[in-house]
Amino acid sequence: MPKVIQSTIEHFPGTVTLSEPLTMPQVLAIDEGLLSRRQYFEEKEIDGQKGYVLKSGSFWSQPDSVSLEVILKCVDEWGLKNVPENVTAETFPGSPRPASKELINWLLNEILSVYQGDVEIPNE
Repeated sequence: MPKVIQSTIEHFPGTVTLSEPLTMPQVLAIDEGLLSRRQYFEEKEIDGQKGYVLKSGSFWSQPDSVSLEVILKCVDEWGLKNVPENVTAETFPGSPRPASKELINWLLNEILSVYQGDVEIPNE
């Protein structure tokens, strides 16, 4: 049964319907997309913690474009204000940039939650 999610992004209010369960081609697209995104990041230690930062010479639009390819394969229906009904890579709103980036990150995280399924965290 598809999963309907409610946007909390001020510039893009509304709903998005995600495929659930995901098909194997969608799972493969996610796996390949996550692997492809890695080329734009490098591991760094910041304040004693290891993390990932955008590589010098890279732009945020590069990993976002990879994420968008995954998103487009996993969204069944768009119902967001300021987003066309039939979204493609060419019609997805790239600006305002902060809101567009937030939308991409939110959608990818929601798709990854479907991909991973219900994960129980044991009590510590």
